[in-house]
Amino acid sequence: MQASLLAALLLSAAGCGGREATVEGVVTLDGQPVTTGSVSFMPASGGQKAVGVIDESGHYELMTNQDTGLDAGQYVATVTARERGESDGSGPPLPGKYLVPMKYSLPNRSGLNYTVEAGSNTIDITLTSD
Repeated sequence: MQASLLAALLLSAAGCGGREATVEGVVTLDGQPVTTGSVSFMPASGGQKAVGVIDESGHYELMTNQDTGLDAGQYVATVTARERGESDGSGPPLPGKYLVPMKYSLPNRSGLNYTVEAGSNTIDITLTSD
């Protein structure tokens, strides 16, 4: 009984340590900060994606669910940034125009491939207009 209780405690403690890597950086388009939107990192081998919100200075920090960071490995990134759309008052606003080329929001077309190492990573994402 004590051995199984100890094993259960060790397993639960191992799951509480967070992720093995952190990623933050700045997103730019044609040399200027992207000031809104989100960044997603999808594991190339499948699994949970990590997401970060882009702030007004272009900075983002990735989280997986409620945990800061993500697992080390190969990732495909996407960036989505849109203007706030118009609303007629009867519902939520319609999606606005893209602030970055739409290809960057598609994992199979973004061309944004990164290696995340264990520990702290700074990955600046440089985008160009079509």
